[in-house]
Amino acid sequence: MFEWDGLFLETAEPVYEAGSYDEAKESIEEPYRLPTLEELKALFTELVEPGLLDIDWTYYWSSTEVDENSVMILNFDTGFEGKFYRDMDFVSVIPVKEI
Repeated sequence: MFEWDGLFLETAEPVYEAGSYDEAKESIEEPYRLPTLEELKALFTELVEPGLLDIDWTYYWSSTEVDENSVMILNFDTGFEGKFYRDMDFVSVIPVKEI
């Protein structure tokens, strides 16, 4: 569990290499969802960096869409945040839900 902007969020098990953005979104079952880029950054700084959540240090989709072709991602190894084409298929997901 972590907090961002007054919300308390819980994570589900990560899905590695979840596929394209649309495939990744479809694979998440309610009440879980993709985190926003800001929530993903908070998850990284509050849980991953201090060692409270042991997950692969790879690229993760956010729900922050840039345009019809691109979505923001965060790399948990380098801290790189940027936009990827939504059809890239090697990106992972960390579903979250509000509690």
